[in-house]
Amino acid sequence: AGIPGLPLQVAMPGCVWTLVEPRRRRAAFLREAIDRLGLPSHVVADRVERVSDTFDLAVSRAWKAPTAWFEIGARLVREEGWVAGWASGPAQGLDEHAYRLPDGTTGSLMLRQVNVPRET
Repeated sequence: AGIPGLPLQVAMPGCVWTLVEPRRRRAAFLREAIDRLGLPSHVVADRVERVSDTFDLAVSRAWKAPTAWFEIGARLVREEGWVAGWASGPAQGLDEHAYRLPDGTTGSLMLRQVNVPRET
């Protein structure tokens, strides 16, 4: 629970993060971690598909196919917001940045700006 939200919050303490976790026990863990670390984040104990707020950035680890996550993420971000996701392999049709960790693990980081207003 809390990946990538907690590490991002620790790395960027000036930002307020909303962590979405559908499992109650994990949501309780996240609340406790946030409280003990004194972070300005909060936790929504619900499925991401039911979140109605919008944000500047939506980030997820690989819990759905990348194209499915980007569709969900696009609904979560404000105009000119960003959606980011990780995948263990290539994500066909998405802009991606491959990485290799010191232990040899490889994957892809995908980042896309969405909801960009059209020029009239």
